[in-house]
Amino acid sequence: MNTNISIAIVEDEPSYRQLLAELCNACSVSVRGVFGRADEAMRGLPTLDPDIALIDLGLPDKEGAELIAALRQLSPRTQCVVLTKFDDDAHLFRALECGAVGYLLKDALDLCSLRSALDEVLSGGAPMSSSIARRVLTAFQLPQARADFSALTDRESEILDQLAAGHAAKHVSRLLGISYETVRCHQKSIYKKLQVNSVVQAVARANAASSGRWPMRWPVKRKSS
Repeated sequence: MNTNISIAIVEDEPSYRQLLAELCNACSVSVRGVFGRADEAMRGLPTLDPDIALIDLGLPDKEGAELIAALRQLSPRTQCVVLTKFDDDAHLFRALECGAVGYLLKDALDLCSLRSALDEVLSGGAPMSSSIARRVLTAFQLPQARADFSALTDRESEILDQLAAGHAAKHVSRLLGISYETVRCHQKSIYKKLQVNSVVQAVARANAASSGRWPMRWPVKRKSS
């Protein structure tokens, strides 16, 4: 295992924070910071510049997914790995859409799996608990429904391009000069037209339709946004 890894922990449960710190020490990695709240992590983590941040989703002051999206801007070198009890699609795809590079379940974590996950991240991989990996595969194995990209408006195509490029909805709103609520409204319309339930699924369908040339501007019928 690479022993030069530095990490930060964002976890609100004191006993689990301690357990994680002990596991990390057993892995001979450097724990640069431990935070119990998202606002603390947003202030302190960027100055520490760790390689990896282990982030709980159920934080008391902000969703962990929102923190991940913020850290992409505040600490772009740090790779965020979710460590949570939530194994549902809503939490999973929201975290991935916001920039998480891995998704681990707390009840499946032990010393061996933590070591493997940290190494995998630094090797360019995306560590996931087995049940989570199955969910992601299922999302990409969509039925070949009639996804009509020509039904998207110009604005919807533009937003889909930005989301596929990895930008969170709030960042897209700033890039395009429109409100966050407007972006979310367009997202819902995109999902309905493409018959999907998340950005991950929309990008998978778009990527398949474009033979991997993504992101791109889709040829769309001229419609108002």
